Amino acid sequence: RDNLGDWSSDVCSSDLQNKMVPAVTLHPLLSALASALSPTQELRAASLAQLQAWTTLPGFYSSLVEIFANKELELGEGTREIRLQAVVQFKNGVEKYWRRGALK
Repeated sequence: RDNLGDWSSDVCSSDLQNKMVPAVTLHPLLSALASALSPTQELRAASLAQLQAWTTLPGFYSSLVEIFANKELELGEGTREIRLQAVVQFKNGVEKYWRRGALK
């Protein structure tokens, strides 16, 4: 997993009702994280809304961990900022979904 090519395929997983639920893949996630750092308010808002929509999909948080923990992952320009944005999104998810008393 040292480059983005390993993450290019779309992955699906089954939920409890045996419906196909799309999993979050790395390429669109990286794009949304980078766009969330845009100086353009409209682009930033759209990206943050997309990130919020993905919070309940399989693979979202594990992909965030992969982005900020795997130092061999090539992220291109803005690597540090993208990694930090992934950490912030992960932290927000912990606060919202995993802490005791969190709203579900």
